[in-house]
Amino acid sequence: MIHRAAGGFGHFAVRIAKARGARVTALASAAHHDLVRELGADEIIDHRTTEAVKDVDVVFDSSSEGERALDVLKPGGTPVSIMEHRNTELAARIEGEGRHFPGLSVEPDYASLEAIAALIDAGRIRPHVSATLPLEQAAKTHELVGSGRTRGKVVLTVA
Repeated sequence: MIHRAAGGFGHFAVRIAKARGARVTALASAAHHDLVRELGADEIIDHRTTEAVKDVDVVFDSSSEGERALDVLKPGGTPVSIMEHRNTELAARIEGEGRHFPGLSVEPDYASLEAIAALIDAGRIRPHVSATLPLEQAAKTHELVGSGRTRGKVVLTVA
């Protein structure tokens, strides 16, 4: 299950998970369901509810909703968060329930980068660009990304 499946990280997570053979349940707002479907998600659910989701092997969370992920994981499931890996209380709770909580590392991993590059070269991963703005509008870019409502990436161009 991928939270914010149409977002900057989520839209890549959907494609990578599909390329690795996963069945993907994507959470996104109704306005983004078309994009998430194009990305290859098998099931799309409104982001405000996860009641229909149960017994998930892995939850990828690029939001701050790490606690919510625990409700849908099956015993032994793995929550992967880019937000909560420093939350020691949440990590202790997850480990106490017999689950692994890896978080994400910012250390380069050559083998993983090669695998992602191969997917890019094969056309299986490409960014969705929702807006392209000149460098002079960098503040607007931060505003757009900070809204949590952008689809994919916002790009700054340098003249």
